[in-house]
Amino acid sequence: MSATSLRKKLVSIAVIFLMLLAIPIMFSACGGSNTGTTSTNSSPYTAWSPTGNLITIRQEHTATLLQNGKVLVTGGQDSSSNSLSSAELYDPVSGIWSPTGNLITARYNHTSTLLQNSKVLVSGGTDNSNSLSSAELYG
Repeated sequence: MSATSLRKKLVSIAVIFLMLLAIPIMFSACGGSNTGTTSTNSSPYTAWSPTGNLITIRQEHTATLLQNGKVLVTGGQDSSSNSLSSAELYDPVSGIWSPTGNLITARYNHTSTLLQNSKVLVSGGTDNSNSLSSAELYG
């Protein structure tokens, strides 16, 4: 093996070694931990804790953070795959869900968008058998 070829291989090995040394530093900078232990980070987002349950079991619904800090959950499907028109509000201060006005049209796989005027636009999705083009406003 020539000296030039050996030098290239050693440089390649050194670069790979330095990259491997940098991975834990980059991972740590992103907030991760490579120790396999529980983080002692003081961030409020480091652990899960239970809170109040939804009033209605649902899937394929939307959740929209409102300007008042509450969360609006709309539509979805129940455990028997029936479209839901119900909506609920979550209060993060109390951890309690409360019913709010029903959607005009039961729907799932829809979108919910918070508008600048604090209303929520709910649009599209599917009812029990058809794709929907309808839209409605909450608030």
